[in-house]
Amino acid sequence: MVIKVCVVFLGILLLVGAEHPPLILFGFNSINMPSLIPVRQTQFIEDVIKPVEQRGTIIVFMEKQLSTKDFLCGCFDHLQATHPKTYYASVENPVQALSSLNKSQEYYTIGANGNLEESLNLAQDKIFFINFDDREDFNKDRKDILREHDAAIAKIIEKYGSKAYYIYTGTSASTSIKPLNRQRRENIPVTDGYMYREGANLLIYFRSLAAHDGKNTIFLGVLNTIVKVENGNISVTMETNATKSLTFNIELSHGYFHMVNVGFDDKKFRSTEVNAPTTFSYFCGDLTLHRIRTEKDSEPYTLYWRSLQFQAPFNPTTKSDFIFGDAWHCVGFFSGGILMGLLIVVLLLTILFAGVCWMLDINTMDRFDDPKGKTININTNE
Repeated sequence: MVIKVCVVFLGILLLVGAEHPPLILFGFNSINMPSLIPVRQTQFIEDVIKPVEQRGTIIVFMEKQLSTKDFLCGCFDHLQATHPKTYYASVENPVQALSSLNKSQEYYTIGANGNLEESLNLAQDKIFFINFDDREDFNKDRKDILREHDAAIAKIIEKYGSKAYYIYTGTSASTSIKPLNRQRRENIPVTDGYMYREGANLLIYFRSLAAHDGKNTIFLGVLNTIVKVENGNISVTMETNATKSLTFNIELSHGYFHMVNVGFDDKKFRSTEVNAPTTFSYFCGDLTLHRIRTEKDSEPYTLYWRSLQFQAPFNPTTKSDFIFGDAWHCVGFFSGGILMGLLIVVLLLTILFAGVCWMLDINTMDRFDDPKGKTININTNE
């Protein structure tokens, strides 16, 4: 008995120690694989990396001790808005697999200012391994570290664009490919979104804003916000660092405030589901608005809001320093997963009910042959 317990305990320790890091591939739609089964190193090279390797340069961002739990903290605003991408929940030794490729390799570090210490020369077909300077990260919260790294990766992707393909994955604390020069890390200010208030008329907050034109993703920073209130209609103009303004209106209808007429870069976007009661605040963790396509121009264009929350009370008694009301979430209670689960439960209950009814319908024999009576004869010829 003791031996069995020890064997089971050892097996659990081996499973825990065999946890592999997740991996995200940007700029290329790779094949999908089951999330519960780790992607083996040979399979990763043959099915995922070989098609990308033949297309050009690969830039690998290495995050120390990255796990699937890190993606649940909402720290990757920029990476969330980058498309196309493919996510693998568990890959066996991805960094070692990439370093074993027969391809020229170079190693760099992202410095304290969130930029590369040296520019990358993409003229040649190489693999660039990029690490993060984490000397002073011991006194920082994990979420703040990941947000800084997310912003740094976004700068590099925005700079080099489609000239390379990008991989974000993890390494263990003991993994070391090549000694990297390190500099003392300075305190980097962490921005936590953008908030704007227009007295008692409007309060809006979002963590990040991005636009995707089908090829590249542009991360927008709001430089100035202009709000006009006329006849119960609120018009909002946000001037961005992309020299293009984001415009939309907020209107009141049947006790709900609605975001309508959303426009950016001379394009209109569909926002029919962005609404909430005036006593609530609209909230959406990942709001995606798709362009309204026309016959003349059908190119895709998408706006991404991360952690958007806003409220227009449309009430003259509202104070100018009001706070957000209870959140009216963009995802209703009956989501696709919940509805599917309910349908499965109903199906199983129906089968169970039918089975119970059939069991209750089983009756014992109530007529038996009388041994003293006339024998029953059956004519076999018939």
